[in-house]
Amino acid sequence: PDAARDTTGNVWVFQGSGKFYTDIDKTVTSDQVFLGLKDKGITVAVGSLYDATSVPTTGDVTGTAEVCAYDSATGVFGLETVVTSVKPTSTTPAVDNEGWKIFLTNGERVISRPLAVGGLVDFLSYKPEADVCSYGGNTYLYAVGYTTGVASSNVPIRAPEATSSPTGNVTVHKSVLLGPGAPPMGEAIIIPPPKPDQEKLKKKIQIATGVIVEAENNPVYSIISKVMHWLKK
Repeated sequence: PDAARDTTGNVWVFQGSGKFYTDIDKTVTSDQVFLGLKDKGITVAVGSLYDATSVPTTGDVTGTAEVCAYDSATGVFGLETVVTSVKPTSTTPAVDNEGWKIFLTNGERVISRPLAVGGLVDFLSYKPEADVCSYGGNTYLYAVGYTTGVASSNVPIRAPEATSSPTGNVTVHKSVLLGPGAPPMGEAIIIPPPKPDQEKLKKKIQIATGVIVEAENNPVYSIISKVMHWLKK
């Protein structure tokens, strides 16, 4: 798991369920779950957590940018329009005191460690091919608010697939397809040391095909250190 403190000092713990050790695990298609739990030192039933699985985040597009991105439809890289900001038209849910959950279905599972930073929790999910005699599967990147479990209205993932369209009133998606291959077990999302004035987070993710994917996040809270040092003379 990973953990973080919220703005009032509460500790939140994040963890997903699932496994993928052998090909026989491909046949396991039962629901898995990703949890954001407020650590209160008590036992919590999954059924009592806020269900953020299908809660949408919508907004009117207020900013876009052109970035080099992979187009899964054509199989080539090129300039794509990505949404960088929206004016929210949906309401951020008021999560109860225990936490939230996101259900994963149809064989999708979590086999690596999440990362909580900048008001977001990122995690990777893996959905293998259901046929035990076939190879392959896909990895997905999720980025949600760490105290809500829903996609942040600041459009945290800078990718064309992060919103339902590049204009108008759009839905901000919780996840995007990274590509074929499984994420590594354990540490999967690496953050290079940020520059002093860097507001965005650049994350590197290696998947089983050997490809290292670089994803850029728009954090909810600034990641620039506010710590000051001085010498008394």
